[in-house]
Amino acid sequence: MQNKGHVVSNVKLIEVESTKQLESMITAVSRGLSQTQKSLPCWLFYDTVGSELFEKICQLPEYHITRTEKQILQAKAAEIIQGVSQDISLVEFGSGNSDKTRLLIDAILERQATLHYIPIDISSEFLLQSSIQLLTEYNRLSVTAMAAEYQAAMPILVEQSISPALILFLGSNISNFDSGEASIFLQQVGKHMSPSDRLLIGVDLVKETSIIEAAYNDSSKVTETFNKNLLVRLNREIDANFVVDQFDHWAPFIESESRIEMRLVSRIDQSVFIQETGESYNFNKDEYIHTENSYKYTITHFNEISQAAGFEIEQQWQDEKRWFSVVMLRLQLNQEK
Repeated sequence: MQNKGHVVSNVKLIEVESTKQLESMITAVSRGLSQTQKSLPCWLFYDTVGSELFEKICQLPEYHITRTEKQILQAKAAEIIQGVSQDISLVEFGSGNSDKTRLLIDAILERQATLHYIPIDISSEFLLQSSIQLLTEYNRLSVTAMAAEYQAAMPILVEQSISPALILFLGSNISNFDSGEASIFLQQVGKHMSPSDRLLIGVDLVKETSIIEAAYNDSSKVTETFNKNLLVRLNREIDANFVVDQFDHWAPFIESESRIEMRLVSRIDQSVFIQETGESYNFNKDEYIHTENSYKYTITHFNEISQAAGFEIEQQWQDEKRWFSVVMLRLQLNQEK
């Protein structure tokens, strides 16, 4: 693994080149499309175009996740920050444009003179743009931006002397993991936390199916464009020849799994050739590529996952409809280092 660090417009940018980033697009695509149930990993969504499309999704009227989480943070940011240590750093996995994060930055700077913010996102260009914008808005903020996958970023965080820290994982990004993956992720984060650190997670809750499905099948078709952009990226970066319009977007809620499944459904019998894998992949009409999961939790289930990973819920905040929860986790006493 190689790390490249440099300063751009007062942003310290650390680009972590992991084995996965360097070579696994080809490997992941070849493996995923060779399975009986074809699939592609959701990290492939987030080139610069994909990141920008996702920010548009977050503004859609059907996409309750961002709006509801932001309402909670607007109402409770000061209370959230009162519950953490003084003179903290702020770390964020999957930072995006840091829009909701500004509410917490404001609350933190109400009680301390300066703040070190460490956003982590997979899209280097988008991350840098967002970080530069933050520095134009906050003269008491310093930013170390990490362009990396979550797992690759964790050991680098230790070198940043961040404790005490408030670590953010907002937007219900935890929903992209199944229960086992979520527990492993939390365990990995916990290994790098001290007793004074806190982990703040946004969790989308189980609700009426029609509300859930509307969030991923919006009427303006931005989510469709986001999903199909994955194929555009494969055409560009590994010389695939997907005919994008021969696939339909569909994201049903699978009640038995309590998850949304993002799918790209083949409209016809067709074959796709990818130059970089040297392989052709056959699709029957109505066969689909599974591109993402988004699990919906009950608080009881999320608490079980957290406890299994060595955490306990210290506090939580929900909206009036109980559609969404912002959860503060701390290490269990027997996990503290």
